[in-house]
Amino acid sequence: MRPDVFRAVAALSVPYLRPLPALPEGVTMNDVMRQAAGEREFYRLFFQQAGVADDLRADVEGSLRAILYTLSGDVVADGVHKTGWDGYFPKGEGFLDQLVVPDTLPSWITEHDMAFYVGEYSRTGFQGGLNPTPTSTRYRRSLGRSPGRR
Repeated sequence: MRPDVFRAVAALSVPYLRPLPALPEGVTMNDVMRQAAGEREFYRLFFQQAGVADDLRADVEGSLRAILYTLSGDVVADGVHKTGWDGYFPKGEGFLDQLVVPDTLPSWITEHDMAFYVGEYSRTGFQGGLNPTPTSTRYRRSLGRSPGRR
């Protein structure tokens, strides 16, 4: 992303996509996401609304179990869904309504790990991790300094 600063990058979240070409003047990433969502909600736009992440704090452990399971490949491997979740959902429904709470944790996370995450999210809340988009304009500008470089 910044070859002058980093020799390598490990993507541990969403798959890396090359930066989009410059957006037209006055068009934001939120505008692009809103257009792509059409008549649906998109989680990144949804969580920009004040207070919606508070629903997750009502049951931190249940929320985390649902998020980790539904957004993992296990929800497909277990036959619960045919495809992975793409981040879109019907308007008027809540984020948690889209998720599946598993009876048991997936094999790749322990109860000890879950207890740690529950403690941290109980202390800090979910909003910061779910709402990265306010920085997206600045982030895109910083990427623009090294166009065409790998």
